[in-house]
Amino acid sequence: MNVEVFLDTNIVIYAYSAQETDKFEAANRLIDAGTAVISIQVLNELTATLVRKFGLTWPQISAIVAELTQRCAVAPLTVSVVQSAIQLAERYGYRYYDCLILATALERGCPVVFSEDMQHGQVIAGRISILNPFLL
Repeated sequence: MNVEVFLDTNIVIYAYSAQETDKFEAANRLIDAGTAVISIQVLNELTATLVRKFGLTWPQISAIVAELTQRCAVAPLTVSVVQSAIQLAERYGYRYYDCLILATALERGCPVVFSEDMQHGQVIAGRISILNPFLL
């Protein structure tokens, strides 16, 4: 049985950047492992970035979202995730949107969140390890 891992938006953005760098390759390996989970929030943040920073068209973005949702499991954003994120923000001091990522991973049962932005090696709620895949 493969254990699911959660991908923060920054990892997914590297997978869809036009530049084939080490980070591009590492991000795609994580996605292609078949155990990656993202959330609706990740899809929203990716879409905003593809418009704002990459200047992609809506048809291009639609194709990327369709492809990504075939490559990864997608976890919903629920009221319980929002409540958990508020508690995590208070306890750990992360920004609310980072805590939504952590709360979704907790609800999904993912033991690892891959993120470049959060503290590498930190354990959240005794159940999730934050890992920067570019440091491994």
